[in-house]
Amino acid sequence: MRNNQPITQRERTFPAQQRLISTTDAKGVITYCNDAFIEISGFSRDELMRAPHNLVRHPDVPSAVFAHMWATLKQGLPWMGIVKNRCKSGDHYWVNAYVTPIFESNQVVGYESVRVKPTAEQVRRAEALYKRINDGKSAIPRRDKWLPVLQDWLPFIMISQIGFLIGIWLGHSWGFALAAALSVPLGLIGLSWQQRGLKRLLRLAEQTTSDPLIAQMYTDSRGVQARLEMAMLSQDARLKTCLTRLQDTAEHLNEQARQSDALAHNSSSGLERQRVETEQVAAAVNQMAATTQEVANHVQRTADATQAANRLTDRGRSIAGETRDAIQRLSTAVGETGQTVTQLARDSDEIGGVVDVIKGIADQTNLLALNAAIEAARAGEMGRGFAVVADEVRQLAQRTSESTGQIHGLIAKLQQTASNAVQTMEAGHRQAEEGVQRVMEADQALVGISEAVANITDMATQIAAATEQQTSVAEEISRNISTIAALADQTSEQAQHSALLSEELTHTATTQYSLVERFNR
Repeated sequence: MRNNQPITQRERTFPAQQRLISTTDAKGVITYCNDAFIEISGFSRDELMRAPHNLVRHPDVPSAVFAHMWATLKQGLPWMGIVKNRCKSGDHYWVNAYVTPIFESNQVVGYESVRVKPTAEQVRRAEALYKRINDGKSAIPRRDKWLPVLQDWLPFIMISQIGFLIGIWLGHSWGFALAAALSVPLGLIGLSWQQRGLKRLLRLAEQTTSDPLIAQMYTDSRGVQARLEMAMLSQDARLKTCLTRLQDTAEHLNEQARQSDALAHNSSSGLERQRVETEQVAAAVNQMAATTQEVANHVQRTADATQAANRLTDRGRSIAGETRDAIQRLSTAVGETGQTVTQLARDSDEIGGVVDVIKGIADQTNLLALNAAIEAARAGEMGRGFAVVADEVRQLAQRTSESTGQIHGLIAKLQQTASNAVQTMEAGHRQAEEGVQRVMEADQALVGISEAVANITDMATQIAAATEQQTSVAEEISRNISTIAALADQTSEQAQHSALLSEELTHTATTQYSLVERFNR
């Protein structure tokens, strides 16, 4: 047996009108306890729930008492007794307990105990019984074992004695014999009548706690009288237990009805707010649908613009290609022209060489003409004609020399011009190459632009499709919200009806609680 320690032997009491209630499963594990039981035990609700009920067992209570309790409960019968329970602090409190099995489908699934405050006399008897058992003495005194038999036969003995007294009073032998003869049957008849009536009364006692061990806690009577008193006490406890459980249930029902009423009103208020918010959401969804349609229109225009940009980009690429080809042809022509000018410069150099030769010949001719004139002068009259020819040759050589000088100057200018033309052509060729490079870069940029525009076009198409789908979804949401709003209105009406039913339930629970409270006084 569980021995809960420590103990202080300090008693705690609770009001006489208070009821300590607890239920367990079939293994004795606590499944429910009311606030009064929690308060007197000193344990918290969490400590008690799902804990074995012997958590509050006091070590002063003999194991025989609990053995008798479990033996009675296992038979499907209620049990009652005066029990000393232990508080968490080690203090104790006395209870008058009434324990009943809980049945489901004719199977015991748990136990229910309702405890009230015992009288001081009941506590005194229980303490004496506990002490006697704990001291190793018999739980039932020897006199209590034969006293019930004596009580059963006492009426027969008294009737027999009356018969003998009648015989003595008559004073005749036949009277004595008659009285003696009649005393035994009359005694047996009286005993039979008494036993028949008692059996009818004891049928009730057989369904209640009638064990002599428990009876010692409640009455000083023994035998049939004790059994009858216990039957009456048990029935009274049974009725009070029923009323107590009804009162406890009614109290919970009343509390739940109040909570249900509050929830119904809160639900009604919440549904009203939901209805208002649903209307606002519906308006927002309609506005979103309109906005989505406008976005779809903008997206369509964007798609059209991107397609136009794509066409312009393609045209730009075509023009850039044509420009690149023209610049390349120009570059080729410039290159060829540069080569021609270069050849012209080389030809001018060759002409300059020829002119130099001519100038040398003219200079030499001029020198020869001068020598011829000198020789003609020496010849006198004979050389005069030759001198004239020599002078003309000299003049011709002089003019040839002057002409070659002019030609040489012109050739020099031509060479300078050709050189400048070559440099210009080379610069033009480089610029043409740079132009081709820029055009190629522009073409690549146009390719990138074309790809970007194509991506924009694709995205615009996707956005347009998504926007169209979103518009459809928004319209569906709008229809659903309208349905929800209608359901919210219907639910609000039902919530108001539920609130009315909750108020009626609260009133009914309050009436039931008051009714049980009146009969439980």
